[in-house]
Amino acid sequence: MTGNTNRWNNSDLLVPRGKKRAISKGKKVMVNIYLVRHGEAEHSWADSTDSELSTLGHQQSQSVIRHFKGQGPLKIYSSPLLRARETAAPLAKELGASVFIDDRFKEIPTEVEQKDRRKWLQGITSLRWTEVSPKLRDWRSNSWGALATIRHDTVIFTHFMVINSLIGQLQNDDRLVLFQPDNVSITHLLIDEKGSVRLKSLGQEKATLINYLQWK
Repeated sequence: MTGNTNRWNNSDLLVPRGKKRAISKGKKVMVNIYLVRHGEAEHSWADSTDSELSTLGHQQSQSVIRHFKGQGPLKIYSSPLLRARETAAPLAKELGASVFIDDRFKEIPTEVEQKDRRKWLQGITSLRWTEVSPKLRDWRSNSWGALATIRHDTVIFTHFMVINSLIGQLQNDDRLVLFQPDNVSITHLLIDEKGSVRLKSLGQEKATLINYLQWK
């Protein structure tokens, strides 16, 4: 993997090290957050706990570079899972940036053995957050907590359910699954100077339900 990888540090997440955030009087300062779902994995979520990217997934990760060309300084964060880190690597190399690893952007934890993951996944996708275990609700709260502290334009390489949980909280929607973000789709959020988060645009959705249930 190219680019440096570091564990999350709260001071790094808030502002660039050694710099203060400049705020012009009378001008609104908006922070851009880009949630990028990882590229296609070699193995489905139900079949592997930490799959690498497929050949197509690596090609998709290169396409992310084009989206962010000319957008100025960006911080890069990633889930610790391999498919997210491999998706982040090309952009990090292009920008000469470090990739900060934050466990709070990791995919939803499962509560069953590996052999039962597919059935478990199919069962929870129609549920609401009030119907799941405290463990899963805590995971959701932790993901939101990580997002809410960001004060610098940031790209976060993450997962299907992380993106859904964050959008659900923004829209006050209690469903676990609201939409089906495709591989390397980019969901754009904005944070204003008061720390309020809003949705600017959803990423492209998957074309089929079958692919979605595989979570590749």
